[in-house]
Amino acid sequence: MPKVLLLDLGRVVFGLDWKRPLKKLGLTETFAEKTLIRNIQTWPPYDRLERGASGFSDFVTEVNALVGKRFTDAEFGEAWIEVLTGYEPGVEKVLQKLKGQIPLYALTNTSLIHYEHMMRTYEPLRYFEKVFTSFEIGHRKPEKEIFLSVIEALGVAPEDIYFIDDTEINVEGAKKLGLHATHLKEGETLENVLSHAL
Repeated sequence: MPKVLLLDLGRVVFGLDWKRPLKKLGLTETFAEKTLIRNIQTWPPYDRLERGASGFSDFVTEVNALVGKRFTDAEFGEAWIEVLTGYEPGVEKVLQKLKGQIPLYALTNTSLIHYEHMMRTYEPLRYFEKVFTSFEIGHRKPEKEIFLSVIEALGVAPEDIYFIDDTEINVEGAKKLGLHATHLKEGETLENVLSHAL
């Protein structure tokens, strides 16, 4: 039995739809726009944003240069938060059931703008004791530094942490450091995965 449950947020706790913000901005047709949708996680300006190495204004400037637009920070930001679609079906019921049974924490690759929107709109701290973020730690999953930072903060042995993420490479990164970790595959639910783990 693990002592701590550590969950990814995107596609584990919250739904994500990268097409929603771009559609709201009218960015859905060109090659550059489609590339942005497909490769957002590895695009250097986005990587820097999620590490907290650059600000949102810098990111918007990079997007404008890529797609040939002149979005203001405000109008782009209003659309950008639309990537979060709310809690995945049934997840709040699972989290409510687990709260008080095992300490719940979250670890997410995210930017300040998405984090603030998530906290304001969905109040995840109702369930989680803390949400660890890439932009605060300065590293992104699957880098070992982000996991080591969380392990130190939690004050428990890696083998006492059970980690669930929807990205296999992140799960493998956690396993290399001794965490028990499971890949939440497409079509699976958090409830189903946890039923085999706890």
